[in-house]
Amino acid sequence: MSVPTLFLITRTLIFLATSDQHGHVEQSPLLGHYFAEERHKAPNRVVVVDGGDLFQGTLASNLHEGAAMVQAMNALGYSAAAVGNHEFDFGPVGLHSTPQEAGEDPRGALNARAAEAKFPFLSANLVDATTGKPIFKPFTVVTVDGVKVGIVGGTTEDIFRTTNKKNLVGLKLMPLGVAVGDAAVQARKAGATVVVAVVHAGGNCPRSGVLTEASPRDLRGCEGDSDSFRLARELAARKDGGRVEAIFGGHTHQGVTAVVDGVPVLQSYDKGKAFSKLELEVDDKGKPTGHFVAHAPERVQDLAGDPAVQAVVAPALAEVDAMRAKKIGVFLPAVFKRAYRAESPLGNMVADAIRVSTNADVGLTNGGGLRADLPAGDLTYGQLFEALPFDNRLATLKVTAGVLKQLLRTNLGHDKGILSVSGIKVRARCAGPSLAVDLLRADGKPLADDVMLTVGTTDFLANGGDDFGPTVVEHPPIFIESEPIRDVIALMLRKRADAKMKQLSAADWFDTVHRRIEMPTPKPVVCK
Repeated sequence: MSVPTLFLITRTLIFLATSDQHGHVEQSPLLGHYFAEERHKAPNRVVVVDGGDLFQGTLASNLHEGAAMVQAMNALGYSAAAVGNHEFDFGPVGLHSTPQEAGEDPRGALNARAAEAKFPFLSANLVDATTGKPIFKPFTVVTVDGVKVGIVGGTTEDIFRTTNKKNLVGLKLMPLGVAVGDAAVQARKAGATVVVAVVHAGGNCPRSGVLTEASPRDLRGCEGDSDSFRLARELAARKDGGRVEAIFGGHTHQGVTAVVDGVPVLQSYDKGKAFSKLELEVDDKGKPTGHFVAHAPERVQDLAGDPAVQAVVAPALAEVDAMRAKKIGVFLPAVFKRAYRAESPLGNMVADAIRVSTNADVGLTNGGGLRADLPAGDLTYGQLFEALPFDNRLATLKVTAGVLKQLLRTNLGHDKGILSVSGIKVRARCAGPSLAVDLLRADGKPLADDVMLTVGTTDFLANGGDDFGPTVVEHPPIFIESEPIRDVIALMLRKRADAKMKQLSAADWFDTVHRRIEMPTPKPVVCK
């Protein structure tokens, strides 16, 4: 007769996770305050990870190709970070955003940052197209309070749509679930008794609260087929050691606290303004007991930051203060709005600047490239940067009006970012169950399908981003190693100021009665 165990010796490991920080190093000291508190309460039992997209989004980070962000994360004591799509944006080391000369490494800047990091960049599914081997570590094993913890990394499967393809030359993406699960098996073979996944793939689950294994709640209100949820189901079904104790996601900039097939899934919004926390119980052998507490993302408050982290980021922040404060020379009497899925003043202005700068017939830009409204008042370079944080350059391609019509029809039919237009008008209508699109010149005259057009756009789109993939395969673009598009716009606005047109009114770019794009319903347009 066996004697029941009266006392089970357990301890709790603490996992803290951020995601999609996008270079917001000014938040790092505030995060440091919270991380220090957690480490004080649970000495040697805290693991900090990030779900990717560390870079691209602030002057402090972009000025030196992400170096300030790595320095901040080193000071914060991260154990690992997933490789996100925006990690590739800087391209080679130096001025070029993509390789322009023989010998330039398309991932030179990223490799330099990875070498500077005191934590590994992880991706199990991003591999060399020739050898099939991961270009970053697929997993790492860290020891906390005597427990070996495996951290497996993964990258979004839409990276080739959301990243400049010139910087992905020679790479191949493996299915996320298979690669992460296989890496989890390898982490256990390396001695890990606890394995978690940190992936640049996410979802949306607006409900918040504290979840446990005994109170996981249902998934009503969540996007049940989102990437991180599908990954949880795939890994939970594995019987070979490929299951993970938790998934920390990113990419969608949402807050997520959910339990999917017994696997806690957490995600912490973006820009370093929140973090997720998971308490995971293990026994005296370091094996999970099955008990956990998953907290809703905690919003970072404006309080005294960690002084050690503050000292690390202070030089980078000071360097950009003067750049941010520099006035463009124009005045906005009201907020200049952006929109993701609809026509907007900012989208139209950017499309106009692209068309004029490339001497094209048509200008196109994507809603996902617009990240903030322009506030009322004297416009500064820092505010323009926040609206257009990506270092996109210019490109052109020649297509017929018929090809452009098909591209716009595809774009209007799904819920991703709209393609803002310049130089033409777009009239979308339902013809029975089908969506029909007509293109008109700026004067209202119809464009025949066989008319050849020069389209000016961004290098991101010309490389196949968003809906451009099929189009650019058939119509190779010409890339222009220009200044970043925000600098092109800054120059355009300074010229307006010099010409005594200093007031920037949204009505000059957005007519609510006569829109550039007319749709029968809001995007996505669905005809029945």
